[in-house]
Amino acid sequence: NGLIRQYVPKKETFEHISQQQITKYSKKINMRPRKKLDFKTPQDCFYELIK
Repeated sequence: NGLIRQYVPKKETFEHISQQQITKYSKKINMRPRKKLDFKTPQDCFYELIK
């Protein structure tokens, strides 16, 4: 919720946001490298686990 707020203003409620938009924002968030993951993306780490 907190990370999605980077794309949705605080005054706007989630009622007006479609599932399609939330999915788009989630994909963008999951493609960001994270310092905690040695600068890998969460998506990369997930796929490493299921291999």
